[in-house]
Amino acid sequence: MSKCNAPPKSILKMLKTKNEDNHSTIRTIYNARNKYRISEYCGRSQLQYLMSKLVENKYFHYTISCQKTNTLKELFFAHPVSVQLVRAFPKILIIDCTYKTNRYRLPYLEIVGVTSTGMTFSVGYMYLEAEKEENYTWALGVLRDLLGDVCLHTMIIIDREKALMNTVASKFLESRHFLCTWHIAKNVFAKCKGHFTSNVQWEDFYNQFNRVMFSNSEKDFEDVVRVLHSDFATSMKSVNYVMNQWIDPYKERFVTAWTNQVMHFGNTTTNRVESHHSALKRMLGNSLGNFETNWVKTDTLFEACHTAIKHSFEKSVNIAQHKFSFTVYNSLRGVVSTCALEKLFDEMKEVRCENFDPSTCTHILRRVYGLPCAHELHEYVRADKPIPINVVDAFWRKLDMESMIKDDVDEDIDHRF
Repeated sequence: MSKCNAPPKSILKMLKTKNEDNHSTIRTIYNARNKYRISEYCGRSQLQYLMSKLVENKYFHYTISCQKTNTLKELFFAHPVSVQLVRAFPKILIIDCTYKTNRYRLPYLEIVGVTSTGMTFSVGYMYLEAEKEENYTWALGVLRDLLGDVCLHTMIIIDREKALMNTVASKFLESRHFLCTWHIAKNVFAKCKGHFTSNVQWEDFYNQFNRVMFSNSEKDFEDVVRVLHSDFATSMKSVNYVMNQWIDPYKERFVTAWTNQVMHFGNTTTNRVESHHSALKRMLGNSLGNFETNWVKTDTLFEACHTAIKHSFEKSVNIAQHKFSFTVYNSLRGVVSTCALEKLFDEMKEVRCENFDPSTCTHILRRVYGLPCAHELHEYVRADKPIPINVVDAFWRKLDMESMIKDDVDEDIDHRF
């Protein structure tokens, strides 16, 4: 039960349920667990035991040690199935640090990806000595080598952390980099709300900033920015903040008019990785764990995630929903993910309206999701023909974990890592 991360009180309850004459106490459970852990270590240190487990479970792992003190400074580890997944679905990577996960107070960097079925998977975790550019350079260097050439068209989403931004720009030259819109809105709320004397004024300003963020075109963007300046001329402190800190230097990384020119499959925030942080902390229970105990619990999360992803693939291949029984979906059922079919179904509602005009199509579904948009779907419906499979981006057609690169790429990763 300890291997399944059952807490001592649950183990004790189970023992007493099975045997009413069992007089064990909670201390008995703690002592038994400690005795078992010592026997597992076989005289090795906690770190030596962890390294042996990483090797035994075929984890990809890399370390940096201090030669003078012979202590571990940084550690990266990734489940072998996670490495398969990121090589199969390299188009979206979301990177963020979390804290209060270990007794050493080291930042815990997590990288997640997204599958064709809309599932989030953890690529790997990294204990970093600090959040400086040299630390991120090592971490993302390992990631880049694991990915190989499949990262050439990767979309990377991060927060506005200068050291991480600089490293991403240098390590992933060919990739596009977005800033999390949720964190930007949160920063604007924290920095600007206090400048307004009434909630009505603040809400008007905040709504106008959101119109800037979600401008559909560069012309719309220029128009709403002009309104922002004119309507809030008496609140120039807030206007200057959003213009100087966000809009002028970073508009191409978060404003919809620019981000919707890129295929990002609807990912514009770091919420997916934040959700994984929450799940991890619930599993860890507290911030007092060491490298070994944290890895055991993280490994459980890896396994549960991989099982759910496999199930989502099988569901897309084998389960056909009634709403997708129309002719237009004939070539796609069981071949593309249910997630893609759902998006097409929603777009089809607009197409089936009596007054639908194909010229009003915004082409968002094509540009952002790699799926046929309203004006294309209109032609298939009118001709009563199925949507050809080749007009759907390959991302949605991949329903397995097969890597897009050969396994031998990891055998010669630069030994400086």
